[in-house]
Amino acid sequence: MAEKTTTTKRTPPRKPAAGRSTARRTTRRPAPPAPAPKKPVEQLQDAVERAVDIPVGVVLEARDYVATQVEQIADTLSSRDRATKQVKRFERRGARARTQAERRAKRTRASVERELRQRRTRVERTARKTRTTVEREATRARKDLGKQVTGARRNVGDLSSQVERAVTEAQGRVAA
Repeated sequence: MAEKTTTTKRTPPRKPAAGRSTARRTTRRPAPPAPAPKKPVEQLQDAVERAVDIPVGVVLEARDYVATQVEQIADTLSSRDRATKQVKRFERRGARARTQAERRAKRTRASVERELRQRRTRVERTARKTRTTVEREATRARKDLGKQVTGARRNVGDLSSQVERAVTEAQGRVAA
């Protein structure tokens, strides 16, 4: 005869509604008492112990790391085939690093040369513009000065003819 099995469906426990506080369900525990303040001698002792423990811990960590690395290298180099593979791997890695450094150097050189050309071009352009401006201003000043000299000569000529007329009139009045 076949046995009949029944299963009961279990529902997961309900989550608290959003926004409700769970403070009602938790009980507060009293805070542990604060430790008694340490005496200055104890504080100094703790500081000295820390000053010694920290470097010792660092040295021990470094020793463990070096020991692990040496073990790995020893395992890798234990056979001739493994050693050869490792050396070839180192060679490839070194060659790749060298070529990357060369490419970086070429890029940097090209960038510096480009920047230098651009700056030189800018300086030359500015120098040409400045020279043109100065020459133009000098030409303009020369023309203005020439006009002023010509005007001054005319004025001097007019003034000298007026003086001559005045002198002639004065001589004529004195002679009469």
